[in-house]
Parts: sequence; structure tokens; C-alpha cells
Amino acid sequence: MRKETEMKKHLLIISILGVTLFLLYGASRAADLMKDFVSFDRAYIPALALTSQGKMEESKTAMNFLKENWKAFKKTYKTFKKKDLEWEKDFDKVEQAIVDADKIILNEKDLLKAHDVLEEIRMIFMKLRKRNNMDYFVDYLTEFHEPMEVIVLTAKGKTPETLTDGDVRGIQTSLNEALSLWKKIENVKFDEKLFGFSPDKTIKIKNYIKSESETLNKLQQTMASKDKKAMIQAAVAIKPNFANLFMMFGDFERIK
Repeated sequence: MRKETEMKKHLLIISILGVTLFLLYGASRAADLMKDFVSFDRAYIPALALTSQGKMEESKTAMNFLKENWKAFKKTYKTFKKKDLEWEKDFDKVEQAIVDADKIILNEKDLLKAHDVLEEIRMIFMKLRKRNNMDYFVDYLTEFHEPMEVIVLTAKGKTPETLTDGDVRGIQTSLNEALSLWKKIENVKFDEKLFGFSPDKTIKIKNYIKSESETLNKLQQTMASKDKKAMIQAAVAIKPNFANLFMMFGDFERIK
């Protein structure tokens, strides 16, 4: 009986150790995944930005960088989350977007079309991470981008005479959403270690966030003033600073 009890104790210890090691391995793999999402964005963001800027040769180089990174990322993580039935489907969607954008660029077609195709990727990965409770700073920026873009596109090219009351209401609605999302960005803890940012680069990030907060507050003030000229100027002004912030997460040095 005593030997049997001792055996049960040993088996229990072995079982606990096995579970502990399994959990530690899973946590390690999850941490590796987040680091590799950062690496993916370093390759993805230059391709996204340069196609938007209409730079053909740089876009080709950026796409090569992205394809190289994606090949390794897909090989490592396509089957990572078996319990998420959408996981592999999302990887297939990203794969198709990269193939389609690359084809457009190689044929030297409309870069803005390639940009629109690449835009889909950040939305796919944002939803994938949220679905799996992965907290990732760039996703907060992606969320904010949507109402921000509506504001800018509504005001862009307009004059006080052509900016309708409906446009003004639309800007205000999107601004309310943008301010709510921006508040999250202001309050979330930025993990400079995950992104490998130096103290100087982290300070730049915080300065961009502060500047965007000021720009959004200025737009809010102009909306209250009913001055359409000031509204247009303030609405268009919210994008450049945000774009600079977003591009901080891309590795543009590889494109030179």
C-alpha cells in the first residue's frame, strides 16, 4: 500500500510538471507570435505607405521585403490556433492580398489599387488578434484610422461653399468616434520592449500622440465655432501627424 501511495505521488508530480511545461511552452509560443507580428508590420507598413505615395520602385522593393517576411510568418503560424476556425482562413486572405498587390505592382499598374488591397491585411489581422484576446498597440491605430479617414475624405477638396450641413454632421459623428478611440491610445501602456524601440524612439511616439491629441481637440473646437473654413483646415490636418506615428512601426531603412 505504501509503495502504491508513493507511486501515485510520483505520477501526480510528473503530471503537474507536464502541465506546467506545456503551459510555459504555450506562453513562450504566444510571446514569439507577438514579436513576429511586430516583425511582420515592419515589412508590411512600408509596402502599405509607399504604394499610397505612388512610389513605384520603392514599392517593388517593399513588396519583396514583405513577401520574404510573410513566407516565414505563414510557415510558422498558419496552424498555430487550431481552436480558432477562422485562423487559417484569415491567413489565406492575407496570402491572396499579398499576391494580388504584388501582381499589380510588378505590372506597374495603379499603385493606389495595390494600396487598397494591402489595406485589407491590417483589418484582417486586427480582427484575428481581437478575437483571440491579443492586445497589440498597432490595432488601436488601425481602429482609429477608420473614422479619421472618413473625416479627412469628407473635408478634402471642399470649400466653405461646398461643405454641406450633411458633411458637417458626418464629420461630427466620425469625430465623436475618433475621439473615443484616441482616448484608448492615450491611455494604453505602450510596450516599447515588444517593439524594440529605443528611449528616443519611444519619446517620438509619445510626442506624436500628444500632437494628434491637440489636433483632434482643435478640430472639436472648430466644429463648435461653425466656421466651415476652419473646420476644413482642421479636419484635413489630423492625418499627417497620424501617418507619421503609424509609419514609426515600419522598417523603411530596408527599402533604401
